[in-house]
Amino acid sequence: MALVAVPVLAGSPAPQRPVGFPTYIPAGISDEAGSVGCLHTPAGGVEAVDLATGRSLWHAAAPARALLLAGGQAFLLEERAGREWTVFEVAARVEGDTLEIRYDATRHQVSGFAGPGVVDQAQGVVRVALDSGRVEVRGGAGASPPPISGPAPPIRGARLVSVHARRADATIVLGGPPPNVDGALLDGNGRAVFELSPDARTVIVHRFAGPGNRRLPATPLEHGHRTDAVWATLDRRHVLLRRADDQRWYDLYSIETGALVGALENPVDVAVAGRRICWTAGAAGGGLELRATDVTSGRIVWRRTVLEPEGDPGPPIP
Repeated sequence: MALVAVPVLAGSPAPQRPVGFPTYIPAGISDEAGSVGCLHTPAGGVEAVDLATGRSLWHAAAPARALLLAGGQAFLLEERAGREWTVFEVAARVEGDTLEIRYDATRHQVSGFAGPGVVDQAQGVVRVALDSGRVEVRGGAGASPPPISGPAPPIRGARLVSVHARRADATIVLGGPPPNVDGALLDGNGRAVFELSPDARTVIVHRFAGPGNRRLPATPLEHGHRTDAVWATLDRRHVLLRRADDQRWYDLYSIETGALVGALENPVDVAVAGRRICWTAGAAGGGLELRATDVTSGRIVWRRTVLEPEGDPGPPIP
């Protein structure tokens, strides 16, 4: 495996200090502003895309994975020839002037018609000094990712409902919504609890901030349809409300303002990045595609195939 830093735009000025954690969108990551994304390709590589237009900026050949977009650079993990490590969990963050990568990897070996066999496993944390390039490797699992839910503060008389949510990561999911989580939805130091009105046509978002659970103004989401599911997006700033009378359709709302952002048919995974709703859905001929919908017009601006349809397996081996 090799860690590679690529300028997001050719000829871009020297990057400022990267800050923060990855911003996940379906089948990839984006910069914090939601202007550039690094997407998974059907071949297993990475394509950098202008999220506003869908214009391709550059490609990294497979196998590669985008870890983080920050400071004008994309940090990629590339598998080099002769290596048999399969990284099945990896996470990155920037802390000060250090890029920290947590990994959990397995090495497989295949011989003849025998199935793949696990010959080694490794867990650890790699810390890269961005100024000097010095690398430090520590074994062990490292810190666990933060939980996605926690205890809900008491709300007298409220009819609280569970929310569908998954951990924000690079997993490519094939069906939605994700499982329900109990309690409050966590996002950094904030938490949100969802109340369903008696007629099920309004969802009230109760928000709390800080370790003391300081209560923020509640946000009503006036759905207008009977609601039978609440689904949190990867960016955690929006939720999808499913129409009970037509479960193909989900209406997307801002948690902070209560504004309707869009309506999606049969989404699989969703995040809002800048002025684009990035969401995956099944393609007409099979497989999975990423779509970018303009938040103003509701028009799909561009599409990308993420997973090709499975081909004909052919006749059995005699």
